[in-house]
Amino acid sequence: MIAHHSGCRHRARVAVLGCGVVGSEVVRQVLARGDELGLEVARVLVRDPHRPREVPRELLTADAEEVFAAAPDVVVEAIGGVEPAGRLVERALRAGIAVVSANKTLLAHRGPALRRLSGASGAPLACEAAVGSAVPVLAALRQLAGDRVLSLRAVVNGTCNFILTRMESGLGMDAALREAQERGLAEADPSADLSGRDSAEKLCILGSAAGLAELTPDAVPTRGIEGVCPDDLAEARRAGRCLRLVAELEAGVPGLFARVGPALVPRAHPLASLHGEENGVLLRCELAGDLFLRGPGAGPRPTASAILGDVLRVLGRARAERGEGRRSATSPVRDQRIRVRGPRASCPARMLGALRERALEPLDLTLTRHGSTLGVRSRDGCAVALGVALATEGGESLVTPVLE
Repeated sequence: MIAHHSGCRHRARVAVLGCGVVGSEVVRQVLARGDELGLEVARVLVRDPHRPREVPRELLTADAEEVFAAAPDVVVEAIGGVEPAGRLVERALRAGIAVVSANKTLLAHRGPALRRLSGASGAPLACEAAVGSAVPVLAALRQLAGDRVLSLRAVVNGTCNFILTRMESGLGMDAALREAQERGLAEADPSADLSGRDSAEKLCILGSAAGLAELTPDAVPTRGIEGVCPDDLAEARRAGRCLRLVAELEAGVPGLFARVGPALVPRAHPLASLHGEENGVLLRCELAGDLFLRGPGAGPRPTASAILGDVLRVLGRARAERGEGRRSATSPVRDQRIRVRGPRASCPARMLGALRERALEPLDLTLTRHGSTLGVRSRDGCAVALGVALATEGGESLVTPVLE
């Protein structure tokens, strides 16, 4: 028995295939939060178990047979590429083991076949982390199953978005790419990102999840950002626009439109608001109208968030079932604005007296002929009570917290 296994029956066993940036973060989270999540690490498949890692050595193996012999309840696939990832995912599904994958390349090329295998075996296949990292776009599309998605436009490559927004601030392409690599947002070989291939693979997954199309990447006209220069960004800025690497899919007449490439986006468009490694997806639906989802689109922690969410979902575990304690309702201490109107609302002595009674210091106080506006720092309940007290004798108050 591995020392890091709890032996508790309520813990589901998770095998992790691949221990790179994403796989190792998943392992760290399960080891650190096993009681909270109800999970334990069964085995971690790597190419070289002797290579130094932050993951405990006794969990590592280079033998896939050991992984499956450990009887995992869920297999997390974080290897990347089509093989050997595809072969291992197929084996897990055939054995009735749930699979959670962050591998957009595998899903873009073999998604339909893997979904058929999942349906035949009854073993779930989940892949929220493969598109948008922590942005729950596939979960949103599941919820929209009763609607009809008419089109989607998306920024789904955090590396390219980081580079483009850094170039907008004056950096050259090479300097922006180096910074992305230093921050762990770009691979040593960034060609999949810069060429648009990564975005095309994600577009195929989105198209399938939205019920628009079963595409493969070679069917999507794709251009990357390699040819973008500072002059292009300056010209876009003069036109009131910005450059983003946009993946598009639209059901129309006579057929389906699909594309990945740089696009001039109006400054007021939701995709223009994405900065750094952020991802965003704009969905146009027949019943729901326009929906926009945004969030971190790159990095090990956001991706691990999506993976662990999928793991708990395929296990059928809700947050309440993990034994998390209930927290009593309270409010934070924050800046509050209290606007008071009434017969005595402009009396400074009355205002300051009410503050002293509650041991509060005024941030500011503005008196007018019709009332006053008072700034304090307090909890919501205290501010509301103060507003009520100040608005006695026929007055009225409005309390508004100042959001950060």
